[in-house]
Amino acid sequence: MKKLFTVCLFAISLMAPAQIQKEYYDSGTLKATGDTYNGRAHGEWKIYYESGKLMSVTEYRNGETEGNSKSYYENGVLMAAGTHKNGKQHGEWKYYDADGDLEEVVQYKNGKAQDD
Repeated sequence: MKKLFTVCLFAISLMAPAQIQKEYYDSGTLKATGDTYNGRAHGEWKIYYESGKLMSVTEYRNGETEGNSKSYYENGVLMAAGTHKNGKQHGEWKYYDADGDLEEVVQYKNGKAQDD
């Protein structure tokens, strides 16, 4: 029975190519973590400063940015927030200064800033 269970677990692992990927700085501090599917970024990815503070959270689909994205200053204050579509900035993006005050709002379409 134990052998059958081990074979079943191995077979399931072959059918589920999704994996959690982790990358580290030379210092050993976590640099990035996220899901991969068939070797490509897929799902939420988090990037960290070497200090361990969160730098960004971005959604991916099949290796391209797709969905929400947020970047942070090392002090934890939101730097930018917006969405991606087909790997490009799309829709409204908001940019903030290091104190958290809104500096600019930009509309993007297929990666290009739109004139007002």
